[in-house]
Amino acid sequence: MSRPSWIGNTGKRWRTQERLPGLEPEREIRLRACKLAEKWSHAHPQAPLEAAWLQALPKVYERKDSKAAERFVEAHVGPVPAAQCLHVFRAQSVAAQLFRLCGEEKRAKNGLLSADKALRRAPAEQTPSFLGLAVHYENALRLLSPGEGTPAERKLRRRARTFFFKLLDRGYGCFESIVAREGQ
Repeated sequence: MSRPSWIGNTGKRWRTQERLPGLEPEREIRLRACKLAEKWSHAHPQAPLEAAWLQALPKVYERKDSKAAERFVEAHVGPVPAAQCLHVFRAQSVAAQLFRLCGEEKRAKNGLLSADKALRRAPAEQTPSFLGLAVHYENALRLLSPGEGTPAERKLRRRARTFFFKLLDRGYGCFESIVAREGQ
């Protein structure tokens, strides 16, 4: 594959449709990225939650393997002291993503709401990672229908939209497809 146009200082975005004609660009790119990340996870065992997540993603993308999601939950979701709210947030966000990708919407939504509760309970001095927020808010947009649900769910969906729209305005073109699905 040729070098993306945004490498170097050209300032242009790489449009996957121009580079991968005939493929489902988002799915194909995510699957390739997952496979690379899985290799990374074996080389970095010091991050067990992330490693388990990155090892489960390709299985979920390729085969809709809900057993991979269940193994992740068994290993990483459970009682954690309140001081570790961000750990709960990360684990529940990942579990929600894995179940969502397997088509298990109810379990995914439970994980999403648990993750959001943990995020709101986290002390102000604890800041979630950028990637963790992106996974969480993408789960919210894909699992919560506009204008439906409880007031807390509608508020979460609004926060998710705001998160991605602001990032796109700041030049994070990687979120263009998420914003495009949402429309204006």
